[in-house]
Amino acid sequence: MSNIGIDYVKNADKYYQPKTPFSTLKAVTDGLLPPEAFIYKASSIDPIADNPENLEEIERILGQKNRDLKTNLLLKQILDKLIKHPDKEIALFAAESINAIENEYNRAVEKLEKDGHRKRALLYTELAELNRDVTDLRNFYLREAFAGYRKLQTAGEAGDEDLLNMSRILIGLNMLSPAAKILYSNKIKGIEARLIMAEIAFRQRNYTRLYFLMADLDKHRSRLNSEQTELIDFWMEGI
Repeated sequence: MSNIGIDYVKNADKYYQPKTPFSTLKAVTDGLLPPEAFIYKASSIDPIADNPENLEEIERILGQKNRDLKTNLLLKQILDKLIKHPDKEIALFAAESINAIENEYNRAVEKLEKDGHRKRALLYTELAELNRDVTDLRNFYLREAFAGYRKLQTAGEAGDEDLLNMSRILIGLNMLSPAAKILYSNKIKGIEARLIMAEIAFRQRNYTRLYFLMADLDKHRSRLNSEQTELIDFWMEGI
């Protein structure tokens, strides 16, 4: 959770408090509240579906251009629940809305068919995140993303961030040794590389390796953000 998310949890009464989950979603997309606000508000789905204005609100947000991944993930979270609603029209609305989100990505990918490998890879990575509960589809998008980065690498155009992303994708596909090899063979260093290596060690249950990586990362704790610090603390608990 980000610093602003932690601040929201601790000081929620100091923030603007919308009355409904969808007005909360609007506030999040407008930048008035952190994403955590929607997560805490959207604990009940039936009242949301029962109010037609809420469906109009989701249509409004779907109509916004250049929505970021966080917004799309929030939308999909609510739509995945609405798709199971007993009202067939509401369920159909949810299904069509999910398709609309994915079609936006697919159209963007098609525009970058011949070049723009990096942007295509990023789009496929977002599609994988949106479909993280559908393993086969998620893995398909991850492989497509990896292929885009591989083309950059073959052309000699892959930077350190591209190689880090390739390693992350392989972790997502549970290909841990190849994920580590990318970092080693390309001599990628820095905190992000150490964090990835630590995750690989944790997943492989190589706790001796993890301990040394954690000790090294702990020296740079002041340079880590809150999410990275929480992740390290979680790994340390497993040693």
